[in-house]
Amino acid sequence: LAQAEPVNKTVAGSAPSSLGKEDLLNILAAEFAIQRDQYDQALGFYLDQAKTQHNPYLAERATQLAMHQKQYVDMLEAALIWQKTAPANETAHFFVSLAYGFNMQPNIALENMRKVLQMQGETDFTRLVNLMPKNSSSEDFYIHELLQANQLYPTSYDVSLALALL
Repeated sequence: LAQAEPVNKTVAGSAPSSLGKEDLLNILAAEFAIQRDQYDQALGFYLDQAKTQHNPYLAERATQLAMHQKQYVDMLEAALIWQKTAPANETAHFFVSLAYGFNMQPNIALENMRKVLQMQGETDFTRLVNLMPKNSSSEDFYIHELLQANQLYPTSYDVSLALALL
């Protein structure tokens, strides 16, 4: 399938190989929708396919489209499917973390980003800090968690920068 901007060109997971005719037509329709800048339609097709096929490729595609469209509830749903179907993929955990952050669930977002750090994937704690609700209990929780992460991963510039933002 042709990749179109703004969706990430690297796809973790494999393209679905055992699709029925209707499933294949829906994916094709989604790609045509992307080419016509109808991202909301493409998201609908990909999210439906991710739910029914439970394939990491389809879930990743739906996640990226949802993030591009700022449809954060759909992003979380797709990212959770991606994470479930590709549990060793740190990028899937990364997007689950971001989706929880966008959906104002900072504790779960931080927990998932720490998992990405443990998996030695690329992190973005600074974005989570910026998404965090601005209240003292959230800040205290983040400071505590980031200090722990800083002790375990003292070479992580992202953790250090996130702490400096607080």
